[in-house]
Amino acid sequence: MENKIGNITVNITNRCNYLCTHCSFDSGIKKIEECSTQEWIDFLKEAREGENQGLDISGGEPTLRKDLQKIVKSGVSLGYKVKLLTNGAYLTDNLLQELKISGLESIAISLDGSNSSTHNAIRKKGEEEFNLTLEKIKLVKDYGFFIKVNTVAANSNLYDLPKVIELCEKIRVDEHRICYFTPTGRGGEYPDGIHPIKWLNFIRENLSTYRKNERVYIGIPFLEEKFQLDTACWLDRGIFPLHVLPNGDIYSCSIQASRRKPIGSIKGRNIKETVKLEKRTKSCCFDYSSYFENISGNEKIGYVCPLRKYKLKEII
Repeated sequence: MENKIGNITVNITNRCNYLCTHCSFDSGIKKIEECSTQEWIDFLKEAREGENQGLDISGGEPTLRKDLQKIVKSGVSLGYKVKLLTNGAYLTDNLLQELKISGLESIAISLDGSNSSTHNAIRKKGEEEFNLTLEKIKLVKDYGFFIKVNTVAANSNLYDLPKVIELCEKIRVDEHRICYFTPTGRGGEYPDGIHPIKWLNFIRENLSTYRKNERVYIGIPFLEEKFQLDTACWLDRGIFPLHVLPNGDIYSCSIQASRRKPIGSIKGRNIKETVKLEKRTKSCCFDYSSYFENISGNEKIGYVCPLRKYKLKEII
């Protein structure tokens, strides 16, 4: 099987108006040189692979780039399924109108609680920002975009998650993804991560009510092998979901972007040739046992690629 490029995530800036405690890239603090508009466009042309290839435009906070619409328009014109990942703070009517004209169809906004105190324990902002986040989610929906809400599960918001699901259902978001925290980047010092087994048990005991909700997706680091779901690393399948940092460094996937050396640069040689020559991992690239106790040796549990997501009904 020949390696190929899958979905791509590009961090077009590491500047950010938030200082989230779990951030994988030290956004808002760590300064990283940014590629030019043309460099991003040239890379997207070169990395275009096949039908339904996704392109996530992220950061930092991507709306801080004045050329965001040009990058979006380029991705759309090349045939990518483009999604903008944002905290929503700078999504004005004018910007949303411009993004709509550019052809953007999907926007994802982060929401980590059903109330300001829970949300802000992770996002480190006040009640005003929480209310603003809800307003922006509704505004994006009003403009007709596919609206996705991303929620990071932590000990501090664990028992609020059912209410977050209900809030998203009330707003009628198109997709709600509850992400399991992966301690990389600034998040490597994050003290609020949930033990993987505790997380799996919580899902079964507290979220089963929502298993018929087709809009809710869940991230998990481990799963009993009896479920027979495809849990393997994408790289083991020969699919490279590339992640590119603001300076143009290219990584095999988002998890490896803060843990391993880049495989190339958008300023270097042909990325398709680089991917063809890359070796597959043959094992999970992230070992949670270095962060949590009592994981190794559990015969019922198998590793799940952190980039995978499942509907609740698939794992309950």
